Amino acid sequence: MISLAYDGSIGSTFYQNTPWFASEKIVSLKLKHHALDRHIAMFLCRLIHNQKNKYSYGYKWSVGLRMNRGKILLPVTDGGAPDFEYMAAYVRNIEEHILQRYREFISIVPPPKKIQSLNEKLWREFFIGELFRLEAGKSKGLTHLAADERGISYLGATNRNNAVLSFVRPVEDLIQRGNCIAFIRNGEGSIGYSVYKREDFIVTSDITCGYADFLNEFVGLFITTIADKVRGKYNFNYKRSDSRLKREKIQLPVTDDGAPDFAYMAAYAKNLVAEQYRRYLAYIDGE
Repeated sequence: MISLAYDGSIGSTFYQNTPWFASEKIVSLKLKHHALDRHIAMFLCRLIHNQKNKYSYGYKWSVGLRMNRGKILLPVTDGGAPDFEYMAAYVRNIEEHILQRYREFISIVPPPKKIQSLNEKLWREFFIGELFRLEAGKSKGLTHLAADERGISYLGATNRNNAVLSFVRPVEDLIQRGNCIAFIRNGEGSIGYSVYKREDFIVTSDITCGYADFLNEFVGLFITTIADKVRGKYNFNYKRSDSRLKREKIQLPVTDDGAPDFAYMAAYAKNLVAEQYRRYLAYIDGE
């Protein structure tokens, strides 16, 4: 069946193929006269989701008259009935095209390299402030920006979706350069988390961005995994201030002379990514 949020995240629709629980703000949708499979559901979910712009906090998508009278435009057969076979075939074609591109991409990903295990490496503590040039976020909040699904990502105090809350119209003075680590300093439940950002973005002042010449995507993934272990020390009454962030310590693998071994970190992260790619490929190919 399809789950539909009619309050809160209005219009959020997902296909559910396993038993599930939901809040009172979720309604389940089933087809009356046709079996619902994953491909048909994916087609319908997108069309139902497009209805969300009609509703707001003051004009709810209530269960009852508004939902029963809601309309979506569907492809039909020559007889005027919903063409579910076409919907399923359309989604399958898109899915296969994406999977083929993924297979082609996997074919050029280098296989994992043999490197030392984490236990075989020497480790040492470093201050965040000695590793990174720190810049505070510049945005005062989403209410000051214009939403734009084709715009630039807006980062907030969340550890979900790689900290992306929304997409907004770019404002040159607020843009932060990519290839950095975003350290979340405030936000209940998210203080202490960090995320690597490859692309340029706009960010709330609750986040501080760390830049360094050694940084790249794979080093960033390695360090954020380590840095997240500090999150338990912060809470609503003990904030992650700029001064505390600078004095945070993280343990990193080092070279024989005691310097951070960024080449090893990158190789280790690349190995994990390559292995995940291959496991996913085996899954989708039914191996």
